[in-house]
Amino acid sequence: MNDTGYLRADGSPNLPLLTQIFSRCSPTVPGGMDWLDNVRFCRWPGQFNDGKKHDSSSDPAGAAKPWDHASDVRPFVVDDLINERKATLSAAFWKAMASSVGAADSESSGYAVALLEWLIFTKMFSHLIDEIDLAADYQEHVGWCLLAPRWKRELGLKRYKLKLADIAQAAQGAPPDSPLSTLTTLILDPTQETAAVEALKAWYGWYCNHELPPDLQGKVPTVTDAQARRAVQELRAEGEATTALPFVCRNEPEIHALKPYTEAVIPPEITNENEIVFLIERVSEAELRGRIRGEDYNPAWVEAALKFKGKWSNSLPVGNPVGPQGFLGGSTQPSAAPELTNQADGAVEVVYAIYRAADADDIPSFYCTVFHRSVTSATGSTADLFACHDVVESAGGQMPYVALTRERWSRSLASSRGVPEMAHTQQNLVKGILDGIIDRQSITLLPPVNVYESPTGTKYKFGPATQNYVRQGKEPGFMQMPAGQGMADSVEVYTLVSQNLDNRFACMSPNVPAPRQQTNQEHAVRRFLAGWTKAFKQILWLYQEHGDDAEFALVTGAPPGWLDQNRDTPGLLVAALDFDVRELDSELMMKRIEAMNSIVLPNDVLGIINRGQWAQEMTRAILGPAMSKRIVQQLPDATAALREKARGEILQMFAGNTPTFVDDKDPTAASLLQFTKEIVTSNPVYMSALTDEALTTLAGPQAQQLAQQMGQNRKPNERFSELLLKWLQNLQFVGVTQVQNKQIGRIGVDPQTGPTT
Repeated sequence: MNDTGYLRADGSPNLPLLTQIFSRCSPTVPGGMDWLDNVRFCRWPGQFNDGKKHDSSSDPAGAAKPWDHASDVRPFVVDDLINERKATLSAAFWKAMASSVGAADSESSGYAVALLEWLIFTKMFSHLIDEIDLAADYQEHVGWCLLAPRWKRELGLKRYKLKLADIAQAAQGAPPDSPLSTLTTLILDPTQETAAVEALKAWYGWYCNHELPPDLQGKVPTVTDAQARRAVQELRAEGEATTALPFVCRNEPEIHALKPYTEAVIPPEITNENEIVFLIERVSEAELRGRIRGEDYNPAWVEAALKFKGKWSNSLPVGNPVGPQGFLGGSTQPSAAPELTNQADGAVEVVYAIYRAADADDIPSFYCTVFHRSVTSATGSTADLFACHDVVESAGGQMPYVALTRERWSRSLASSRGVPEMAHTQQNLVKGILDGIIDRQSITLLPPVNVYESPTGTKYKFGPATQNYVRQGKEPGFMQMPAGQGMADSVEVYTLVSQNLDNRFACMSPNVPAPRQQTNQEHAVRRFLAGWTKAFKQILWLYQEHGDDAEFALVTGAPPGWLDQNRDTPGLLVAALDFDVRELDSELMMKRIEAMNSIVLPNDVLGIINRGQWAQEMTRAILGPAMSKRIVQQLPDATAALREKARGEILQMFAGNTPTFVDDKDPTAASLLQFTKEIVTSNPVYMSALTDEALTTLAGPQAQQLAQQMGQNRKPNERFSELLLKWLQNLQFVGVTQVQNKQIGRIGVDPQTGPTT
């Protein structure tokens, strides 16, 4: 049962319903995107670039108020708020830590975390830099935006030297269905040139079918008879020919942030992006006609849509976009009427409706219908006319879109407000105060001058050392201005408004209490990272299906073939993004690190703190996740490196060379001591070379028993034993004795024995 109504009983799209829903996708804020943009960037009618008001020479009633050249300042309050919040969200994303979901110690969880970190900081890094900023900007400016996770595949053409000898060699091992089996013979026979041309074209098709993914085979360039004939003649004459072969030039994931009401729209009532989303595109006539073959567009629909070339919708009032086109121009009040207005650009508006629906067999799927809002049927036909209609790929049963919302005060996604909508009145108040302060300062520093009419017509001059002839009692004088206490009131109001804005949006200001700032930042960051986590969940799902197994093994350390063996287990790779907003305060982080090192670690008498993990966390807090990832070894690797160091020192001593003793601040001394004992005692050659003193130091009470077991095989090496004893004493003092002495000095008792009675 298809309860949404998006599909008809025969499985075709319900185009009138989709068009009707699309026509209602207008901004919920009065004035639409134009109004939001104007508030953010301080734009209003009659504005001049010098920040002053000017009389209009063309309008007799266009006198500037309160006077010509009065202040008309642009207070970028809203823009500053958006940029600060955007910077916080962006910094939180790049400092976020990938963590496992579910069984943290499972094999797949470790692979998922490693893969996610590699995708963010390597594979998708350059692409994400822009998309993270755009997503944060759209979310704060409009109130919401959509993320579109995709697996992007593109074809390219490469020049290839096709040699007759290679064709002959390949024909020997070619499968029976390959055209290669007879191609060489046909090429060499001039009388069979036409057949050779057809065979070469057949081989090209066979090559594309076997070498390219199925979803790209429809976009393969066609080989003409002239191209194939030229290649056949070159092969016959010279033994080789230069041709172009298609290949997959791009096969990777990507996430795009879609601008609301410009690149993507949603009905104002929907509560979940998993129901229906509309994408908007502007394409040229040449591009649209090219899609008839490249993307299987309906030729009749293309011809009908071209009749509306240069006519774009104005029911979505937005500004002029850059890049992927969206609705342009239009009224300043949202309208549900599907009207079209002439635009300078001769592009055609194309709408993609992506929605969830169930077919006649009640099988739920996601569909994409490409249409034009003003093209409903062909001339003389009553059937719905659309460009194409097909099932789209989903990730884990989710539509390939994730909504980022700034707030949720109702179920509707589009109800989330942007900063311009929330702070425009305060920005207007700030503008009024600043204009008043500037105008008052201007008129009080240089008040108007009262000048009496001169009987001789002489005009009074104003300026230093200027001489004027005046009559007594009729001298010019400054106009008396009101008292100046209003200036102080304006400054006080401005301060209060600024403090109110700082607290409302939890800005980084001394006026904002730390708990308020932290809780607000935590709320904003959690919402932002939760949306990106959902998007990367789909990316990991897509990677599990389309990713390269060799690349996966190299990135994650998984055994070769692991990804191929688990492609049919969906949802196996899952990871999340997590971040502590306190890390944004570098001074606080350093205080926390100092407190941990000076208080907790010295009192960790039972060794419950993982020192290696703590070292990783300190490095990450100081250097950030990207740099720390480059310089910090994983814990198993660090342990192996330390064990290798101990093995190297033992080899040096066995050869008679002095070891490199550790200094009194080396934190690895205790581990080196343990590894040294393990390596020496597990090697019979080293054990047989120890003197009685060295054997006793190393083995303790078991030394005599070990000596008896080795018997005549013992060949004590005085030099090796002497160096080993010094090495053990050095490690014992630095890694054990010195640490215990520091603990006794702090707590007053030996942590191993406790207080004596």
